[in-house]
Order: sequence, then C-alpha cells, then structure tokens
Amino acid sequence: MDFTSLNNSEKKRTLIALLITMANADLELHPNEAVYIFTFAKQVGLAREDVIEISKTYNKMSLEIPKADVQRVEYFLYALTVMKADGDISKDEEHTAMKIALTLGIRQAMAHDIIEMQRHELEDGFDPERLNEIILKYVN
Repeated sequence: MDFTSLNNSEKKRTLIALLITMANADLELHPNEAVYIFTFAKQVGLAREDVIEISKTYNKMSLEIPKADVQRVEYFLYALTVMKADGDISKDEEHTAMKIALTLGIRQAMAHDIIEMQRHELEDGFDPERLNEIILKYVN
C-alpha cells in the first residue's frame, strides 16, 4: 500500500476515524476488524494509543477529506476492507458505507456498485478489472 497521500497527522486520523466508523456499523467489533485497523494505523505511523483515542471521539471529529478524487476513493476502499473483514456485509454496514461515501463526496451510484462488487468478492475473490470498470464508468 502506498501511504504517500497520508502526509499529515490529520489525514491519518481522518482515515482511522472512517475505519472505526465502519467497524462500529453493526455494533459488533469483529477481531479481524480490530486487527486490520491497528495494523493499518501502525503502517501509517500511528500508535495503538492514537487509535484508542480516536475510537473515543471518532463520531465528533472534524474530518480532513482529501480534495483529489483518487484519494477519496482510496479512503472509501480502505473502509470497505473493514466492512468485509468479518466475512459478511450486513445491511447496517452497507448503510454506513453509503454514509461514508457521502462524507467523502463519492457518488452514491458509484458507492453502491463498489459495495456490490465487494459483496461478490466475498464469494469470488478480488477482480481489479471490475473495480477499474466501475471507477471509469463514473469518472468519464
């Protein structure tokens, strides 16, 4: 993963807040979700204590949303990784993912298509060409 776009603390904290939002969508933190969040935080240079602090205030934080479309889509995809970490995508998680997309300024139709792709990935595996098709459909 390339984290060069996460060049400041607020961007890192924003992304972790979005991941925590997604993990809390179904009111049940699955161990895989926690592992992903803590591992991700470590990779971007945030300590475990930072994640715990963010988890206490994530729903009140001021978020620093990237200006570039590609970065907003990356943030969304990271959040969706949390969504499917427990091997299931609940309606609550789907609803939260749509809210995250709205927060990030991602078109709802595009978000819906990406979520459906994620649902199929649980059964069929990741298809990068399918993701590219979806993105190109909405940016062109």
